[in-house]
Amino acid sequence: MINYQLTPSYRVAVDYDCGPQDPPSHLLDTVFYEVASCHNLDIHEGAPAVISALEEVEKAVSDYFYTGYSGVARALVKHLKRNGYEAVYHSFAGVCPSDWCDAVVAVNPDEGVALDAAISEWDRWFTNDYYVLKLERRHVWNDAAGDTLETWDEVDSLCGVALENSYDAAEVERVASDYFDVEEVA
Repeated sequence: MINYQLTPSYRVAVDYDCGPQDPPSHLLDTVFYEVASCHNLDIHEGAPAVISALEEVEKAVSDYFYTGYSGVARALVKHLKRNGYEAVYHSFAGVCPSDWCDAVVAVNPDEGVALDAAISEWDRWFTNDYYVLKLERRHVWNDAAGDTLETWDEVDSLCGVALENSYDAAEVERVASDYFDVEEVA
């Protein structure tokens, strides 16, 4: 856990969010069609009609002549592009070096989603690069003898926050200020 001081009275603690995350298809209108992976995840996200059409293309390519995963991916990308999508075959690295997933990622440009943004969100999801932000408030306790004790009490939290770099204080501060009201009272 990393703590970043926002104001004299508030700080934000950043830690990995180990809970299950919804795939980016819930945030972005994207298609994610796994072609191959180390775990055979069989991830097929997107509009049901598009996914069923891709499965038909994949079946046709595989039944006709086995060209390997890259051949199937090329056929899927070609099919999606013919139907108005922007699509790319992309390899995603997982949490550890032995994790990987090769997938076709596609977006409908009419929906206003950039292909690069969709790839970035899927990459974050696959590597589980989400964080919990906990807003903490400083509390100073005084006893009768004049001794003090300082504690940081959690006042709010937010799960599933995507950060580019959790070690970048400026980014954490910017994201935290978007979610939490941390203005000091004069």
